[in-house]
Amino acid sequence: FHGSWLIVDLHITVEGALSVVEGHAIATTLKERLLKEGPNVGDALIHVEPYGESHRDGGIFDDADHSTSDPHCCDDENPATP
Repeated sequence: FHGSWLIVDLHITVEGALSVVEGHAIATTLKERLLKEGPNVGDALIHVEPYGESHRDGGIFDDADHSTSDPHCCDDENPATP
């Protein structure tokens, strides 16, 4: 929290074959939705990681981490669900 606002810092996983532009577009869409729809979200920092790659803490991003391999998780045709 920062005052009465949440600051969100999260990692998302995307298909590793996506371009940087595509990964950035997904992160931007997600951030916009969090700022618009998230209660009291004042800012969001979205880290884009390739699906299945090791995380700096030694873990692997996969479905067990509640992430998704769907590269279109947040577009208008297939919106992410909370």
